[in-house]
Amino acid sequence: MFSPGLIIMDNGMYVIITDDGYIVEHVSTFDEDMVELTSERRQGYSWYDPVQVGDNHRNAFVMIPQQNGEYTVRLFDDDSVISDVPLEDLRPLTTYVNGSFVDVEDCEWTRTTVTSVDIAGVYVTELGDMTFTVDELRIADERFAILDSVAVQDAETGDLRDATIIKIDEGRNSYTVVCTDGSMESDILGSQIYQSRRRRGLKTEAKESEVKTGCVEPLGLVKDAMQECENVLKIYGCDDDLSVLHSSLEKGSFVHTLCPCSCANERRRRRMQNSDQALYLGDHVLLDGTDPAIIRVVQGNNRFTIELQESGVVLTDLEGTRLSYVDAFTPGVEVEAKQCNTYPGRVLSILPDGRFHVEFLNGNKHNVAYNALSSSAGYLRLYDEVSVKIDNNWESNYEIILISQDQTYSIRHKLTSQILADITKSSIRLDRKFEL
Repeated sequence: MFSPGLIIMDNGMYVIITDDGYIVEHVSTFDEDMVELTSERRQGYSWYDPVQVGDNHRNAFVMIPQQNGEYTVRLFDDDSVISDVPLEDLRPLTTYVNGSFVDVEDCEWTRTTVTSVDIAGVYVTELGDMTFTVDELRIADERFAILDSVAVQDAETGDLRDATIIKIDEGRNSYTVVCTDGSMESDILGSQIYQSRRRRGLKTEAKESEVKTGCVEPLGLVKDAMQECENVLKIYGCDDDLSVLHSSLEKGSFVHTLCPCSCANERRRRRMQNSDQALYLGDHVLLDGTDPAIIRVVQGNNRFTIELQESGVVLTDLEGTRLSYVDAFTPGVEVEAKQCNTYPGRVLSILPDGRFHVEFLNGNKHNVAYNALSSSAGYLRLYDEVSVKIDNNWESNYEIILISQDQTYSIRHKLTSQILADITKSSIRLDRKFEL
């Protein structure tokens, strides 16, 4: 049986990373054991999946699985946003191979009620002192799980059809189902699911033996300077790199790594400059004062990508002056709030739909999406941008293309395609993580 894969280097043998997470070698020619791929096997992508785009195979992340079946992606190299990309122009990009050590963000949704919201769009609920941003809240609708048996209401006739849920879009509370007659339907809203006859619960047992990651701050430079994170955040944003201002710091000394508690609710937010009103990922807005939309990408320089709520149309490169903020939730509204903890684990395999099968330290196993993973402390991941120490000088513009079992790295220069192999961790400096 053939497995799709990507040739990442030729050292006399092709080195290939397969879509299911294996590293294999093959003689540098096509034969009966290796044939050129003519069409991708992936049937779709989820929010924030890593992909390669177009004939130039540029690395990117899926920002919006559009309602018309196409995709909006953000290119990693220059952060530009492209919408209406057809499925056939994408291929999966494997960034964690089997055996990779990872940190897994495990989140639970707790039902509560909004008590207040401030002008910056930060919400307080009945859960107490914790605050939440809009992407950490959702309306308290009924939710269903993969393999739930359900009755789905036809939007046109009102008839009920028995079906099984096979895929979930949590952001929209919509589902892909297989009906008992074998047909498959996508984008079924939760409101169209009449009832649930749960066949089995898939929620993994609580990880009793794991120790939850604590939150301590300040750290690093902020601590050494005897500063409080509250004061630092009046001047800098969570995504600001302090090495730009302090040459003694390593590149990548972001405020959110020095003030993790204060920045916890700023996840995926971007600090806006020269804007009358800062707008963030997930914020609800009105386009030109009339059309309801959701901000899906903060592009920087007061420009945004939005998804119109009524039509699902995606618009990119919009000036912030055309958008006005609207509270997504008002005091008194019942919502579910996302609360997360992080646990260490190891990737066992990559599933056909792009999710990762991960084993935790206590032996529990769980399938998780790419955006729930991060590389464990001390480990780099594929496509991280790095500098390498050559003759006591740091040479930049390399990317990691292979991690060997002995924890040495193969890196490729992004302009010349020169490949350096068997590089130790001590000779590599991380410049930019391959992440959003």
